[in-house]
Amino acid sequence: GASVAVGESTVMVGAPGVKSGELFAAGAVYVFGLEGGSWSEQAKLTPSDPVDYGVFGWDIAISDSVAVIGAPGGLYEVAGAAYVFRYDGAWVEEAKLVASAPAAHYVDYSFMGASVGIDAEMITAGAPFDSGTGEDFRTGASYVFRSA
Repeated sequence: GASVAVGESTVMVGAPGVKSGELFAAGAVYVFGLEGGSWSEQAKLTPSDPVDYGVFGWDIAISDSVAVIGAPGGLYEVAGAAYVFRYDGAWVEEAKLVASAPAAHYVDYSFMGASVGIDAEMITAGAPFDSGTGEDFRTGASYVFRSA
């Protein structure tokens, strides 16, 4: 696991290098739950729109029944994203969060989703290579999303 997040009775382990069909390093997150004193795999999460080198599972954060999973890469989709999953009997993808002005070319990638965090109804996603200003240098950024 490249990343790990621990909830009350849930552990999520990121495997960003996992191949999905013909897509290299599309990524996955394995969910383990504690039942009757034993840990067992309960789910394998993948994004609804996997891409080559999307590295879904690069970082993970969990709060109660909501998890946010970073997917900062992509061979052609270079801006990165953070995916929100909610548990309601099963883990279901609820949203894909992207930057307001995402990178448009592989030379100008932002790597959004390299770090993620969640607290109550707020999610943050770090984009360490985001230039934000359109300048040629990368200052980095953190995007904050709030539940409506």
